Amino acid sequence: MTILALHQALRGHAQRQIDAGRASVKLLARRTSLKPSHVSNFIHGRRALSVAALSRLTAALGFELEVMPTSRTR
Repeated sequence: MTILALHQALRGHAQRQIDAGRASVKLLARRTSLKPSHVSNFIHGRRALSVAALSRLTAALGFELEVMPTSRTR
């Protein structure tokens, strides 16, 4: 999965959790040590997150982010 695809998947999951009442921007911000505005801007597609922030957000949502190298032939 590319970083872009990971951003899109995580945005969708976070939004579904918020819509279902299982999370909020403030709760996710508190769990990730990010500012609520940063989390909100990410969820609404106005900004991207660093790999470290992505990792913290995935953990806050109950997932684990594992970055693995891939081999590509040219």
